Amino acid sequence: MVRTQGPYGVSGSGVMWDDNHHDNLKKITVSYSALGINLVQFEYLDGTETVKGEAHGNFDFAATSIATELAYLAEGEVVTFVTAYTGYAVRKLEFRTNVRIIKMGVDSKVYAEEEAIPFGPFEGDVPIKVVGFHGESGDQFLHKFGVHWAPIQAVGVGGRVNYLRN
Repeated sequence: MVRTQGPYGVSGSGVMWDDNHHDNLKKITVSYSALGINLVQFEYLDGTETVKGEAHGNFDFAATSIATELAYLAEGEVVTFVTAYTGYAVRKLEFRTNVRIIKMGVDSKVYAEEEAIPFGPFEGDVPIKVVGFHGESGDQFLHKFGVHWAPIQAVGVGGRVNYLRN
């Protein structure tokens, strides 16, 4: 059963988007400028088939972004928690996997009103993983971000997920 959180962030005059849900997340791409995230794109696995999600955001701003970061997930690696840092736009995304923490976007706090929005397990849930994303992208920035979750099916060493501990 797939469950959804969000999208949360700032209301903008952007376009709502939804990658729907897939078996697994394979690749994360984030382009950003000094003020926030301009473009996001995700690749998923459905069985053995790679599904490239659409790029969400402004291609013109992404072309002049400070950086474009890519993160590839290894076989058996799943995203188990996500945090979106927002102000006037989504500025940074943090993906916690069963192996590591992936931080993408603007790392400095420019405005005091920046807020951390956590996306994670629902109370009493079995272990869950990210299976898709949705949100809203505007003329310049990613305004809202949300997550699709599903229960973890036997992955990792010995058919179990090894959770990253603080």
